[in-house]
Amino acid sequence: MQGDQPPMTKPHIYKMFENVMDEKWKSDISDSQSGKIPRAMPEFMLDFLFMKYGLKTLALKQLSSLVSGLEKLVL
Repeated sequence: MQGDQPPMTKPHIYKMFENVMDEKWKSDISDSQSGKIPRAMPEFMLDFLFMKYGLKTLALKQLSSLVSGLEKLVL
């Protein structure tokens, strides 16, 4: 999945996760209030990226950059 995207920087990774978790929280509350089962995190993450970046290719590039950055943090 890495492709040719440069890894995200540590601050960018943290900010992205902060935004994702904020939106996931809002989505889970909304789903619960309307009687729906909240979406799983992987599904939500892709939907979040598609909504934020508009195009699937841009969302997948951001996801690739995020994964590369996470690998860099762990290794």
